[in-house]
Amino acid sequence: SAASDVYKRQTSSHNPEFTWFRIAKCGTRTMLLRFKESCKFDLDGWSIPYYKTQHSSRFKFCVVRNPWDRLVSCYSDKVVRKILFEECWDQDFSFFIRWCCTQNLDTADIHIRRQTALFPADEIDYIAKFENFSHEFNYIMNERLGLGVEILNKNTSEHKHYSTYYTDETRALVADLYASDVQVGNYTFENKSNS
Repeated sequence: SAASDVYKRQTSSHNPEFTWFRIAKCGTRTMLLRFKESCKFDLDGWSIPYYKTQHSSRFKFCVVRNPWDRLVSCYSDKVVRKILFEECWDQDFSFFIRWCCTQNLDTADIHIRRQTALFPADEIDYIAKFENFSHEFNYIMNERLGLGVEILNKNTSEHKHYSTYYTDETRALVADLYASDVQVGNYTFENKSNS
């Protein structure tokens, strides 16, 4: 198995029992803050070997996001603010998408890596969707794990609806590059650029 399949960003606790595969730009700061207040982690890090047997009894979950939307969020937060991806600073969004095409998206920086490369798809118990974040947060934190916590939004980037950033070309590029993410979340491109 390739290194990208083995090493995951994960946060785990044995009380309550869970393993969370963290995917950047999918509400991770909000959830991490609440978990830190409520749990003692036995694993928490960026690059941890995932061994199936260590997690067999745990509730394993992740949160995924529409890849078209996730890339706009990444661009607005990391490129426009000149935090990451220096090659793309002072460039438009289309340039950023074409630059992503030159990267290995199974091992690239976690903000642009395919989401499906960040969790073991055949091992996971629950795939939450960022688009229903407050519902998913409540289900995971309170119904499944019994933590009794309320949502708190952290690190939201401000931008227009994601569809306004795309051309036909870049929309198709993302559909192709992130086909596995589109499939796992059953995502479609929602066009609001005319509204």
